[in-house]
Amino acid sequence: MNISQTQLATMLGISVRTLESWERGVRHPSSSAKALIRLLIKSPHFVLKNLA
Repeated sequence: MNISQTQLATMLGISVRTLESWERGVRHPSSSAKALIRLLIKSPHFVLKNLA
C-alpha cells in the first residue's frame, strides 16, 4: 500500500504525530484503530475506495 502518513492518519481520524508515536512504540492504537488497520492490510482497495 503506497499512501503517506498524512493520508493514513486522516483515514484513521488521528494526527500524524499519533501515528508516528505508534510507529515508535511510544503509544498503542485503540481497538477500533487496530480493526481499521487490519482491514487496510486485508483489503486496502476497499478501504481506500470507501473511507478515503
